[in-house]
Amino acid sequence: MLFDEGRVWGVAYLQDGQSKVIRARRGVILAGGVFGTAQLLMLSGIGPGVHLREKGIAVRVDRPAVGSNLQDHIDYVAAFETPGTEFVGSSLKGTLAMGSAFFQWLRKRQGMMTTPFAEAGAFLTVSPDAPAPDVQLHFVIAALEDHGRTKVPGHGFSCHVCVLRPESHGTVRLASVDARAAPLIDPAFFSDSRDMEVMKRGVRAMYRILETAPLSNHKGRDRYPIDLSDDDALERLIRARADTVYHPVGTARMGSDDAAVCDPRLRVRGVEGLYVADASVMPKLISGNTNAPSIMIGERCADFVTADLG
Repeated sequence: MLFDEGRVWGVAYLQDGQSKVIRARRGVILAGGVFGTAQLLMLSGIGPGVHLREKGIAVRVDRPAVGSNLQDHIDYVAAFETPGTEFVGSSLKGTLAMGSAFFQWLRKRQGMMTTPFAEAGAFLTVSPDAPAPDVQLHFVIAALEDHGRTKVPGHGFSCHVCVLRPESHGTVRLASVDARAAPLIDPAFFSDSRDMEVMKRGVRAMYRILETAPLSNHKGRDRYPIDLSDDDALERLIRARADTVYHPVGTARMGSDDAAVCDPRLRVRGVEGLYVADASVMPKLISGNTNAPSIMIGERCADFVTADLG
């Protein structure tokens, strides 16, 4: 981004190897996502002063909150193999069934291809002091490994356990002054021990449900069996397999305090004419998916820009 005496006046970018500039007569709206927005702010001199100076970037606004306060939903997936081909999976019979289901969907919009795959879900309160549900479950009709990137032979099902209100906070920092280089992302999952305690309670609750009829009738074989009463073993398994479900927020948080990156009207503090319109402005991760709130943030930003600059 380009500035003149504290006001943003345009954006510089590369297209097909050529440097180009877009001029903005009134303002610039930054919507680069939780990672891209923090990266672009820091590359423009808005961020933690010490970090920017280490990278040789002139500090325009020393704002430690930029790239900090990263929060994300940590998620554990248990995968089970089952006899037969009732669930989605990898086998000759299963492949033929999916092919038939595809043509059924083309003709009638019916059959297995109409499935959302995450067939069921639940919100559970597993902590005695929680004011509302603190974990979410998703039941999936396939045995998933590494977000589906690892092929699992045979057929089976999976169940997710997600910590809804994590206390751990991570960071986004610059790896390079080159805007084309990916930033350094550290979600710091489980850096707050409270998240691990909630996750362990959630995983145990999930297993109790799966071991009860009618789900137990499917005779699922756990791909990673352990003694669930062994607290250390359970924690090791969770740390080895837990991962993101892609709900990052918070790296350019809004607020009424002077430390906030954006004010309540989504204007970046310390410069004029610059707004942020994505999930990075959320001060705290919500207890659910971030898609709808992100749409709302964009719509509210449009209202603010119209009122301020229209």
